[in-house]
Amino acid sequence: MRYIIKIDVSGIQKFIFDIPSEGASKQLKARSFYVFAIPHIVLEMLRNRFGRENVEVIYNGGGNLFAFIIAKEDALRTFRTELENFEFEGNLFPFMSFVQEQSDFKTSMQTLNREVNKVKLQRQFKTAPYMAKQKEIDWKDFVKDFINAQSFKISTSTRGKNEISLGDFTLQFNRSGKDAFSLEGNILNKLPLQKDGGILEFAELAQKSKDEEADHKIAALKMDVDNLGMLFRDKDQKEYEELSQTMENFFSKTIYSSVLKQKIDKGFIYPVFAGGDDLFFIGSWHIMPDVAKEIYHAFRNFAKNQLGGENLTLSAGIVLAHPSYPMIRLAEETEHALELAKKNDENKDSITFLGEPMKWTEFDKCKNHAATFKDLIVNKGESKAVLHRIKQSDIGFLSQREKTLKNKKIKLPMVYRLKYYLRNIKEENRKVMESIFDEYSEALLDAFLKRKSENKPAIYAVAARWTELLIRNKEKNNKNEQL
Repeated sequence: MRYIIKIDVSGIQKFIFDIPSEGASKQLKARSFYVFAIPHIVLEMLRNRFGRENVEVIYNGGGNLFAFIIAKEDALRTFRTELENFEFEGNLFPFMSFVQEQSDFKTSMQTLNREVNKVKLQRQFKTAPYMAKQKEIDWKDFVKDFINAQSFKISTSTRGKNEISLGDFTLQFNRSGKDAFSLEGNILNKLPLQKDGGILEFAELAQKSKDEEADHKIAALKMDVDNLGMLFRDKDQKEYEELSQTMENFFSKTIYSSVLKQKIDKGFIYPVFAGGDDLFFIGSWHIMPDVAKEIYHAFRNFAKNQLGGENLTLSAGIVLAHPSYPMIRLAEETEHALELAKKNDENKDSITFLGEPMKWTEFDKCKNHAATFKDLIVNKGESKAVLHRIKQSDIGFLSQREKTLKNKKIKLPMVYRLKYYLRNIKEENRKVMESIFDEYSEALLDAFLKRKSENKPAIYAVAARWTELLIRNKEKNNKNEQL
């Protein structure tokens, strides 16, 4: 009988990120790779058990494996029980679901997805006799070999020190042969390194922002494809396989070569994972907005030229934090930021930055305004007070709108008071600021009166806050020079 199966690893976020912040850069990438490796090892176990010729891979990546397999149902159930009773690192758990192949591929996938949900609700606790757990991997040592590897291969061999294994199968680096997986040009094992070859600490990533006179912070970026199910809907098996692999190559290879390689080599970006349809990076915060936009443009071109899906988009969430901030909280907050972005517009296609979700077009405006504010303050002698005025105007707008809703009386916010602030702005800067204030005032009124507008008032307050963070240490440096 021919079945379609799915291996789905759960508990991924907690396993990768629930570690101490100190020394986290020595572990995150290695833990992420372990999740990536599990389905690859399971695939070799399936081939060994049921015969290579009886296992047909549909997709393998991102902690998921889809495949057709010719086997007896009882044999698959036995394999699943054995798999569930293996000891995995952390609290990871592999769900294995399978159903008989249906009349067509689409129906097979739909039936399998229903079975996946059912299996997850019926998870069984281990009943096998206690077995001593194999020695846990020292991820800090593991990553040293990992970053220097050119390839890996999974085979039945004795497990060496700090090697990933499952049952009789072990993943070993720098092995050649038919089933060797090349790491060349793949983001899987690429990390920012110190001069001595060690991995950069997150505090060093924050320092790179400080060196640019910005605030001493890191940023986490998470992005994933919008409405991906629509793209895969109604695809036959060949189309599904080709589309999955093309998408995998974009996230694991194209992004690395076209956007990230130099930034990783220069020590700005730490890619925790990228593959399938999403990514998660940590890096020097001041370049992360640009990185997100570069990836967005690269994806749009990729979708148009290789997928024939010009309207396929990405959403993103960026969260700033101190380098010692708990990793698990940073991951959760970044996930929440991404969720806010996807809820921002009916078409999604948005980014959340500094807590504010906005469309990518609005993000461009926000970035341009931040650049203008920075230029006025750093190069043209304008006071930082203008940033405070803009932020306070937005807060005042929100407060006034709440009062209106509560009292059911319309009292327009005093947006034109912004013009009053112009009297304190240097003469040579007034034309630029007047143009921005006019736009901002109009945006506030449009939002207050719920008029349709392409101009979101919050982007001005975000731009002001962005500017403050960009010049945080310039102000301190100036004070030190005066002393």
